[in-house]
Amino acid sequence: MQQRVIVILGMHRSGTSCLTGTLQEAGLYLGNVHRENPFNRKGNRENPEIMALHEDVLTHSGGSWLQPPPACRWLPRHATRRDTIIASYRAQKLWGFKDPRSLITIPFWREALPELERVGIFRHPTAVAASLRARDPALTFSSGLTLWREYNRRLLEEYQRAPFPVIEFVDNQQQLLESLCHIRQILSLPEPARATNFFDAGLQHQRGNSNVLDVQTRSLYEQLQALVV
Repeated sequence: MQQRVIVILGMHRSGTSCLTGTLQEAGLYLGNVHRENPFNRKGNRENPEIMALHEDVLTHSGGSWLQPPPACRWLPRHATRRDTIIASYRAQKLWGFKDPRSLITIPFWREALPELERVGIFRHPTAVAASLRARDPALTFSSGLTLWREYNRRLLEEYQRAPFPVIEFVDNQQQLLESLCHIRQILSLPEPARATNFFDAGLQHQRGNSNVLDVQTRSLYEQLQALVV
């Protein structure tokens, strides 16, 4: 059986859960994922085994999600765990996973899944920085913007390696819903016409403010906006 495997790429607090839940509605099988979290009422839709594996890989690579390492390194034991996870989905014709750390570990997955499909999402830098700080007051706004640049630089580099569909998690509800429906059609999912019910405007608490962006962050943000399908 030929499988399709889709990874959702995007940094923390950037709408990845919304996009993943929407794709799940349209037929993407996720397996055992979190359906409720303290900072996400509908759950982050992440497989805890994949999250734990990513943490181990990042630690081995000399970093963490808060301090992304320059490169991703892994050992045979990491590959064995990865392959076991992949094997657990062998009965599924279409499955996928989401974890913001995937932007760092994508070479690790591509080694085992050379036909891995990707879909990306990003959000305004200041909205992400504010959301990160609301979740962890110890993280400064400036640190949040630095983290935004690090993750989204990797999103841009992955796109430049081989293009894939990208959308922006925008404040405008109607525009966002149209983007979510459009991405389901682009990916040719089993239920592309089903209503998008996962999105909840009440879960959006931060808004973007381009007036405070530095030149480097603004440039990267504008480059990502140019990729939107």
